[in-house]
Amino acid sequence: MSSGTFRDELEHFPTKRKPVGRRQVLHANNLDRLSDSQGSENDLGYSLLELLIVLAVLALAAAVTIPQISGSRGATARRSSERAVIELVRQLRGKAIGTNSVAWIEVEPGGRALRTSAGRRLGLPAGVTIAPDRPAGLAPSRLHFYPDGRSSGTSWRLTDGGVTTVVTVDWLTGRIQTSARTP
Repeated sequence: MSSGTFRDELEHFPTKRKPVGRRQVLHANNLDRLSDSQGSENDLGYSLLELLIVLAVLALAAAVTIPQISGSRGATARRSSERAVIELVRQLRGKAIGTNSVAWIEVEPGGRALRTSAGRRLGLPAGVTIAPDRPAGLAPSRLHFYPDGRSSGTSWRLTDGGVTTVVTVDWLTGRIQTSARTP
């Protein structure tokens, strides 16, 4: 062989590239020929601009979905409380009819729970409160059920943040209705 340098010997090798997916395997004598030109086959990564665009899209997607997820948690707590109150009222009405006696349910002071004449207590989740739907002096916080199925009738507000659901019990039929209100 010749007595030249290693670099001189490399010049005799072919300069072909072997493709491997998106990246290229380069022979030794092509390592010094890498260029910074855009869109060439020598690009082996992503530019800073491409990464910033991807991060901006991800941030936008997070900004849209996270408030919806956190807002639905509060709505879920209010809806589950609404269902629990309705079920408790129905059970109490059935007990009054079944035992042929008067039964009652009332809002505890502070609006964090309901208490029944049977000694049952229904606590509400954090952030959810219940109160009469009329001014304090006009609406009793206690609802009575009579053996014939009638009730004293009332309306309660279940509030969670800015959303309110009104639960109304008809005095004649004991029928329960709900309606959503926003302030």
